[in-house]
Amino acid sequence: MSGVRSAQSLLPIGNVYTLPRNKTIELIMPGGSSGAPHPFHLHGHNFDVVRSAGSAEYNYHNPVRRDVVSTGFAGDNVTIRFTTNNPGPWFLHCHIDWHLDNGLAIVFAEDVDTIEREKKKVPNEWKELCPTYQSAH
Repeated sequence: MSGVRSAQSLLPIGNVYTLPRNKTIELIMPGGSSGAPHPFHLHGHNFDVVRSAGSAEYNYHNPVRRDVVSTGFAGDNVTIRFTTNNPGPWFLHCHIDWHLDNGLAIVFAEDVDTIEREKKKVPNEWKELCPTYQSAH
């Protein structure tokens, strides 16, 4: 993207959420939506599952670490936590591909300021990965 427009301006409202750097994010995903349970996957992070499907208990002491979690059924409020220590656009989506048609996906734009600064610092090694592409551009 050229930077003239933000990613949020290109997509329907509620599809991209900007997250600050080095913060703990707690996300609650209610179960019971159509087609439940949904296996949700977060790219770019492992997360702590502090409340699992089928449980009403929160475990902040020694939660399991995952990159996919089931949202469970009606009444479940699956809760995950992760730290925003990996700048970039990270996709959170249902792992059942055809559920994407139902809108079961969002993007977390994490630490946008760092992304803006770093995009100008592409290493030469990266540029040399594909000489054919470079010669065409």
